[in-house]
Amino acid sequence: DAPVRVVVQLPAGVWLPAGAKLQPGEKAKPVALEFKRCLQGCFAEAELDRGAEQALRGATGTGSLQFEDGARRAVSLPFSLKGLTPALDAALKSR
Repeated sequence: DAPVRVVVQLPAGVWLPAGAKLQPGEKAKPVALEFKRCLQGCFAEAELDRGAEQALRGATGTGSLQFEDGARRAVSLPFSLKGLTPALDAALKSR
């Protein structure tokens, strides 16, 4: 089985050296995202190990995407985790 890869698009002007993190709920360990390329926006990605995938599947409520803007201010964008497990199941079934 190939690992699950998460890819996020961030706005242009982010502070690249700080990287980005995907925080699946309050108690789970954050997933470090590595910037790969920037065009109109910047793309960061990570391969999820089994532990990170299970943390995402088990998380409920709200997660957050964290990074620094160009002025080095912390930015935290909340996102809903509702429906994530069925979406992952459907994506993995189709590959």
